[in-house]
Amino acid sequence: MYYDAATHARRCSVSKLSEMIAIGLGLPAGFFSHAGRYGLVLSLDSSCVDLHVPPRPHLLAPTASDLAKYGQKNTILAGFHTDLNFLTIHGRSRYPGLNIWARNTGDRIPVKIPPGNHLLVQAGKQLEHMTGSLIKAGYHEVVVNDDTVAAMERRAREFPDRPLIRISSTLFWHLDSDEGCPLASIRPLIRISSTLFWHLDSDFDLVPVPELAERARELRAEQAKLGRHEGDVAAYPAVKVGHQVQG
Repeated sequence: MYYDAATHARRCSVSKLSEMIAIGLGLPAGFFSHAGRYGLVLSLDSSCVDLHVPPRPHLLAPTASDLAKYGQKNTILAGFHTDLNFLTIHGRSRYPGLNIWARNTGDRIPVKIPPGNHLLVQAGKQLEHMTGSLIKAGYHEVVVNDDTVAAMERRAREFPDRPLIRISSTLFWHLDSDEGCPLASIRPLIRISSTLFWHLDSDFDLVPVPELAERARELRAEQAKLGRHEGDVAAYPAVKVGHQVQG
């Protein structure tokens, strides 16, 4: 996954914020940031990362909503929920619609980020768990409201050729998956290959294309003349993809 300078800045910011939270709770500054150290990706600013730690990414998960299709007022773009990670950080969307719930009153509050370079941070379930609910995960949702519609109308006037797409570039900062385990300091030397096997439909007929099969025969003949024999000629009978996989 590609990480740009803005993503590095968010990652560094939320890591430092975790240290501020720890200090505010009377804990060592690195209590939480150390627990999330394996989520950091190396950057040019060594103050934001541990240079002795292998780079592993937190979850950057941009989401997009097509407001040309789902731009009617009161349309729910993201239902009422909390996040499972430790801290969630993101910037301002071009289209408002994010609501949060106040813990002390239970009121739903439309989020308004002031102009300038500001980031919004929300507590997740991991932080709630670690503090025994002293800090609770923030409930939130995204719903098309009057401000969303106004922003859509303004963008349509100013940028008529641009699609009405609401994008939320959200970084989910989390603790290490094995943090707290006695063996957490012992990292296995595991080589992982995350491979995607792209295949045809299971009911598709696998049949050699005649023109290509003829070219293959010509190529084999040319190779044979050069003394490069490819072994016995393989047979490629017609078969369904699903049957080929089963075989």
